[in-house]
Amino acid sequence: MDIDEDKPENLESGLRNYFAGAVDTPEVMSACVSLCKAYNLEPQDLYFRWEAFSYTTNQAKSISRLTPERIQPLREHLQREFKANVAIATPRRPPPTASAKITASKSAYASRIMGQSTPVATRIADGATGSPAPSSRLAQSTVPLNSVASKNRIVPPKNLADYSYRYMYEKIHERSNALDNRINEMAEIVKDYYSVEDDFADPNADTEEDVIVIGRICDSSADGKLTEGSIVLEPSKWMGSGRRIPIQFASTFRMYRDTPPAGGERAGMGFFPGAIAAFKGNKAHSQEGGFFMVKELLPLPPLKPPSSGSMKGAVSFSALVACGPFTFDSDLNYTPFRAVLESIRKLRPTVLILLGPFVDSNHPLIREGDVEKQFDSYFIEGIASPLRSLVKEEGFKDLSVGIVPSVRDLITNRNVFPQGAGVGPPKFQAWPIVKFLPNPCTFSVNGLTIGVSTVDVLFHLRKSEVYRPFATGGPQADPMAGLCRHILDQRSFYPVFPVPKDVASEVNLDLSHSNLLSLEETAPDVVVLPSRLKEFTKVVEGTVFVNPSSASKFNSNGMIARITVDAMRTGPERISVDLVKL
Repeated sequence: MDIDEDKPENLESGLRNYFAGAVDTPEVMSACVSLCKAYNLEPQDLYFRWEAFSYTTNQAKSISRLTPERIQPLREHLQREFKANVAIATPRRPPPTASAKITASKSAYASRIMGQSTPVATRIADGATGSPAPSSRLAQSTVPLNSVASKNRIVPPKNLADYSYRYMYEKIHERSNALDNRINEMAEIVKDYYSVEDDFADPNADTEEDVIVIGRICDSSADGKLTEGSIVLEPSKWMGSGRRIPIQFASTFRMYRDTPPAGGERAGMGFFPGAIAAFKGNKAHSQEGGFFMVKELLPLPPLKPPSSGSMKGAVSFSALVACGPFTFDSDLNYTPFRAVLESIRKLRPTVLILLGPFVDSNHPLIREGDVEKQFDSYFIEGIASPLRSLVKEEGFKDLSVGIVPSVRDLITNRNVFPQGAGVGPPKFQAWPIVKFLPNPCTFSVNGLTIGVSTVDVLFHLRKSEVYRPFATGGPQADPMAGLCRHILDQRSFYPVFPVPKDVASEVNLDLSHSNLLSLEETAPDVVVLPSRLKEFTKVVEGTVFVNPSSASKFNSNGMIARITVDAMRTGPERISVDLVKL
């Protein structure tokens, strides 16, 4: 399916986001819209191609502004590029060899799989204006993609465009400011919640009375393993010039004002690098130097609770959540995904949420280079084509599908976290039955809010956390619930910083855009966090947390999660989760 020609305003809005004032000229705007339609490009793709073309043709090696005079050279460049791709995609006689199949055009292959028999090449003439040739209209498949489903129940987040940022351009001061801003923002929330009258103090300053401080937990150990003795507190530049100070816990360590937090009594608190923490105490001295003596902990203010009642117009529904990898370690045949499809036929959900990775960069065969096809081909044959066959069956034509990528995916344009939406070749991404969601994000289905992230934050928290009981407390009663509580307390899908070294490749964190990791002011009804830890479902402070594990475990089928929502009930009780073995 091409870009929706009936909605040019969507194209124009996207072009303004990327080209800014350059498209204020009607001539430039009209030409850009024409190019997008002719070559089936999103505004972002057109802008990136303009950047590359401008940079390579500019003697100063810089990116110039798009002007009316530069439109025709850009059109000719795209036409040459298109013809080159078509030459690769054009079939030869005799039939192509195996190696030729591997190098076949991705877009032509995807068109056949997704139900379009006419190659893209037949729909664009020289000097393309975006209007299909008459013969191509007659040759198009009689079952277009958009006839499969009329609506999708999944409502994506409103800030999708924010995920289309340029990465690998981080500057040191931007990273520093991102860390500082997070501390300062949380400080304002803590100050309002606890009605703190004075400003937060500098933990490095000597004071006679106890003061309240706030900062980021850091690790001073050489091996990168946080312990109670290696915890240091880093205030923001505004509150303490960013100077770190070791902290020690008093023997009377307790909750601030002996008041339990909104989530109820706690026996202690877990700390990890990157966590924002607020304490009451004062600076003390020892032979090793100064440190901040922590006497009381100020738990971070809770989010607004999830909607407790049944929303007006809400309907009951069921959703199936399946997380990759969808292949065994010994092959790339996608047997576990076929088991997922069989579960869909049996359980008959109204919503399907698929989480990456779909073509996993950590797969043993891929890491060894033992592959026979392009990565897109594995995805189309193993995921896209079977999924399309399913939704064509009776009873599944109204199935709503949501797809969330993974940083480990080899079929996405962005392998950085936070990660923009989009998986697979362009033709698959144009399928209207599917809503492509960013990673992480919070979306809604029939009024139910669902947060999801494909980064294994639970495992990373488990590796990094050190637990400190209160003076009257004891061991942590439910460690998994404690990990989930960190997500709500820290208001972030990934509050760990820095990323543990041995799992850094699983995250590829872009710190300057960490605002996209934040939770909204109201806690989600459901949070899905797939992890290599044992699968579970828990209710934490009114939010249902689900770890569905993965669809495959080494060389055997894994687990999926079925979420059932009863619109006639209220609170977390209206949500039930079943963990289903494939």
